[in-house]
Amino acid sequence: MSILWVGAVLSTAVGLAAQRPTPTRPELLDTYHALAKRIEPTDTVRQFALARWCAQHRLARCLQWQLHVVLRSDPNHAEARALLGQVFHAGRWQPRAVAMRAQGLVEFEGRWMRRYDLARLRHARQQQARADAVRQQSERLFVRLADPDPATRHAALQDLEALAAAERSPELCDLGRRLAAAYAAHWRRQAAGSGLLTVQAQHAQLLGMRTFTTSLGNGAPVRLQLPTVRTVSIQTTIPLH
Repeated sequence: MSILWVGAVLSTAVGLAAQRPTPTRPELLDTYHALAKRIEPTDTVRQFALARWCAQHRLARCLQWQLHVVLRSDPNHAEARALLGQVFHAGRWQPRAVAMRAQGLVEFEGRWMRRYDLARLRHARQQQARADAVRQQSERLFVRLADPDPATRHAALQDLEALAAAERSPELCDLGRRLAAAYAAHWRRQAAGSGLLTVQAQHAQLLGMRTFTTSLGNGAPVRLQLPTVRTVSIQTTIPLH
């Protein structure tokens, strides 16, 4: 595990929280001073434990002091450096942003990444935004294709064909034309006063009872009777005028 990675994780997880202090409560300061008096300046383990306590309670100034106390005894204390937002790079401790930029990385939305990856991410977002816009525009045009007014349907189909051409999507164009034809036929039937009625019926006739015997596993034989039924189903469509 590299020191650089440790610095990145701890700086994000704890250090940033400590940089947003809440109003200090007097009892917390009293507790801090009482704890600090019990620790030897060179006891880096306990000094750093107190620094973490300060970070958890968002005592920013106390945290900064504790970290410098730790670094006076151990200048290469990785976790203390991390809480100060520093990482080890090129043989020395540097602010994390400086070290990341020295590696050719750029910061985007709180993350460090290569310029190539950032370009790919932005391109993917642009493509997704374009796809969402085309989908929304298509849905609006599909609604207009169902309009009773022939002129509205014709204009919607032209707009849809233009959109399909711009997006190089023959599938979208074909779908629009098929929908336009279906809606046009529907409204012609409505104008002619015709319609369709679907009728479905089912008739069941009992033919008799069938008896059989089963042991139901290891038990005594049991006689059962099941009905024999003949079912006739009818479905048809009737035009209405």
